[in-house]
Order: sequence, then structure tokens, then C-alpha cells
Amino acid sequence: MTNTQQIPDILRIDIHHAHGTMSFSPNSLIMALLQSPGMLDGLEPTGEPGLICGEPSLIYQTAYARAPLNAGQIRRLTMRNLTAEEFHALYARLGDIFELHDDFYDPKTGEAFQPKA
Repeated sequence: MTNTQQIPDILRIDIHHAHGTMSFSPNSLIMALLQSPGMLDGLEPTGEPGLICGEPSLIYQTAYARAPLNAGQIRRLTMRNLTAEEFHALYARLGDIFELHDDFYDPKTGEAFQPKA
């Protein structure tokens, strides 16, 4: 986790959970998940229904998008490794945001081009 005072708002990624917020830069979130893939698993959901599964979720929030997702979906979104079904569900709701753009996914098939893990 990174000190939020060091992260410009345009780059900050907040993960909201029932007991607070964790803030990261894009690179620090990737590195944290590489070092500890299950780090989000123990966080209590906010209670807001997820965009994909409808179950209580964590909130992935940036300056330009807000997505209620479970821990696994946040991990796969961060690592550019969403399933085709997850990609299409998020793209239909969030549009062409950075995390979903065509350098990372085929917009027709939802295939991940550069999965990190």
C-alpha cells in the first residue's frame, strides 16, 4: 500500500471494504498482488452488490471508474487476466476504461492479451 499523498488523484486506485480503504498506485497494486496474491481475500465486503456476480463486494475505484467486484475479480482486473465473460460484463457497464482497453483485451472475444498472473 502506498501513502495517498504521494499518488496523484488521476493514478490512485482505492479498494474500499467494510472497514476502510486501501490506496495504491497502479504499479504498487500489481506488485502487492504479485507478492501476496490473496491479500484482498480476507477483506470484508462493503455490502454493495457486485457488477458481475451480484454478491456483496469490495469497490475498485479510480478517478474515472467505480466497480463493485469481489477480491478475485479485482485481482484478475489488475493483472489483465479477466475471463472473457468478466471482460464483457465489465465493458458493458464501464465502457472503454484503461483497464479494459484493446491493448489488454480483444474487444470482440474478451481474450486477455497480456495476463500477468
